[in-house]
Amino acid sequence: METGESRVAPPFSFCPSPGGGLVPLLETGRLAVFAPGCSNAAAETGLASLIERKLPTVSSPILLEAAFRIATAFDRTVYDSLYVALAVHSKAQLITADEPLANSLAAHFPVKWLGAV
Repeated sequence: METGESRVAPPFSFCPSPGGGLVPLLETGRLAVFAPGCSNAAAETGLASLIERKLPTVSSPILLEAAFRIATAFDRTVYDSLYVALAVHSKAQLITADEPLANSLAAHFPVKWLGAV
């Protein structure tokens, strides 16, 4: 990755789910995230948009052991820790809007709070 270049490589668990979960939808040329409770049709549209964009992903099982260690050592969720493990695995920095997550892990992992960037 070149200096100044950004990339998105979510854990494989990032996907739309009918009736709940994070649903990426294409809206005015951007990927927007909608909250639980969307319709199945909206989830299908989100899935199609996600597949069409061919975002690189990393299989969650590859990250799961490291995520579990992070979660148990720092009293975080395995879900949040998957993103931290992905940053470590990818030799990249995780920039998150989750300030408590960033505050608890920044001294130990490549995690920064979005508000500080």
